[in-house]
Amino acid sequence: MIQKRLEKRKTMFDKIFTLIWILAAFVMFLPHKSIYSFGPGAYSEQILFQVISLVKVNMSDDGSEEFPEEGTNLGTYEGDRNEADERHGRGKAVLPNGDTYEGEYQHGMRHGKGTYRFKNLARYVGDYVKNKKQGQGEFIYPDGSKYEGNWQDDLRNGHGKYTYVNGDVYDGEWNNHVRHGQGKYTYHATGSEYIGTWKDGKREGGGEWIHKNHKYVGGFANDQPHGEGKYVFQHVGCEQRGEYVTHELPQTNDEEEEEPTIITVAKWKSKTIHPLVSA
Repeated sequence: MIQKRLEKRKTMFDKIFTLIWILAAFVMFLPHKSIYSFGPGAYSEQILFQVISLVKVNMSDDGSEEFPEEGTNLGTYEGDRNEADERHGRGKAVLPNGDTYEGEYQHGMRHGKGTYRFKNLARYVGDYVKNKKQGQGEFIYPDGSKYEGNWQDDLRNGHGKYTYVNGDVYDGEWNNHVRHGQGKYTYHATGSEYIGTWKDGKREGGGEWIHKNHKYVGGFANDQPHGEGKYVFQHVGCEQRGEYVTHELPQTNDEEEEEPTIITVAKWKSKTIHPLVSA
């Protein structure tokens, strides 16, 4: 039942996005005046903004799956020990599950600089404190994605840079393994960037969404543009001010007993157009 719902939802979104892009292409060829126009001749720009606002740009999630590390004092070990016969100093361990660790120990625990290699080819190179990743470190995942930055209590915390498998890059603040705080997300496929505030892995608060020929400056909520903002067209010397209004669109399901699916869409509502003022 769940699989059928997911397949139907995917098909529905594919049809919606196809329709949106067809409409956008049609609007681009409508006759219109300069973007400074305020009368009926400016209608195509306003429609185009509304069409663009419906298209959600896919963003990579917060990161690849983490893998638990084997405990200490397991497997075979070669290296330094203290008077209590604990692993202490520098050594190398081959763990029962096939993972390996080579680096510093203190009183039987991974502590200091070290390299932990997982049997699935993932690896962590960096700082440990009492068996946990803490401080600066680099984690390379089996899919080729990579995180470089600060760790705390085995989680991405503080400032760090994540390069995703599709080439996208997030460079900014993290909290408990998710994007949180100030940061920049770069889309590899288009070169577009989002620079602004994040909360619990989603865009929230003020930010700039920068594209090749224009940028949006304004508010975000729940990972979508929200509230007052403006589109800036530096190459033509003007900006369009307005606001994003959130609409909930119910989608009926084939099964009568199931509740309708609600899709939240942020729609751009243009207000005024102004020339850019030189600094």
